[in-house]
Amino acid sequence: MKKEKTTAYRKPADGVFVILLTAMLTFIACSLLLKLYNADLGTAYSALIRGAWGTKNNIGETLSKAAPLVLVALGFAVGAQSGMFNIGGEGQMFAGALGASLVALYLPAETPAVIGILLVFITGAVFGMLWALPVAYLKTKFGVSEIVMTVMLNEVASGIVSYLVSFPMKDPMTPIHQSAILGANFQMPTLIKGTKIHLGIVITLVLVFVVWFFMSRSTLGYQLKATGLSNRAALYAGMPVTSIMILSLMISGGFAGLAGAFEATGVHYRLIEGVTGGFGFTAIIVAQLGKNRPIGIAVAALVFASLTVGSAAMQRAVGTPAMLSEMIEGLAVIFFIISEFAVKRVRKEINNKAIAKELAAAQKA
Repeated sequence: MKKEKTTAYRKPADGVFVILLTAMLTFIACSLLLKLYNADLGTAYSALIRGAWGTKNNIGETLSKAAPLVLVALGFAVGAQSGMFNIGGEGQMFAGALGASLVALYLPAETPAVIGILLVFITGAVFGMLWALPVAYLKTKFGVSEIVMTVMLNEVASGIVSYLVSFPMKDPMTPIHQSAILGANFQMPTLIKGTKIHLGIVITLVLVFVVWFFMSRSTLGYQLKATGLSNRAALYAGMPVTSIMILSLMISGGFAGLAGAFEATGVHYRLIEGVTGGFGFTAIIVAQLGKNRPIGIAVAALVFASLTVGSAAMQRAVGTPAMLSEMIEGLAVIFFIISEFAVKRVRKEINNKAIAKELAAAQKA
């Protein structure tokens, strides 16, 4: 029997079209903004690219900013898979940074580096998980909105860290509100000397593939997806829905806590008031742009990190304002939403025409 030829809009191509349309619209808008500041486009874009990827130092800066975005976004994706939307990555980053700093400051300085770094990993993740645990419990037990609770807990975590670095943990040798330098055996090893490329970046890359396998190939990943699609159906199928939802939010908090630990021990080497750098909020956008898929998240994080680092070089080269990178990021998100909507509409129209054509052919037959 001869296989019938079908003309349908291929859904896998949607993502490519959305990315291309978003990139084109963002490029046009960015060029218009640069023209408003009388900047030469060639010089500006050249400085943007070189500033992010031109030297090993710049590459290290870009990767060190991408890593926390990836980790928090991965955590958000795991939680969202089960219908638990964790907006508390910022607070969980604070908690993870605090846990790692407590270990690094108060354990014996002669602790072997391997043990010290392992303890930093564990405490960072555990503190992040513990910060998410009350939210998970109240959500599953009483139906309290996890979105509202995680947002409020962000401010609580920020306040706790601010108090600790201002009084009990403050470095007496400086007027700045920050802790003392963390012990050398608890700091993330630098992989390339003179750069910010540390062990945490490699671990982040590994976790991208671990989460991909977990979400797409494991039984628990399937249960998370089933719970997110319909927790009633999942419960009817015999899945432990409550445990799955709690676990997913705790895993989400653990990833954010790990990001905070890496920032404290691999970038700042101390606990500071702004240790999170706002990555916890930006990572939510990164997760959405990456469609909650690990590889997409990694790509989106690299784009955002490149814009952040490269725009500083562009500012020095052509005199653009410091806020330009945030403007570009905001426009990119808006254009992504518009592009996604436009592509969906086009696909729907093409599919409708294809269906109408097939029905007409069937009626003639």
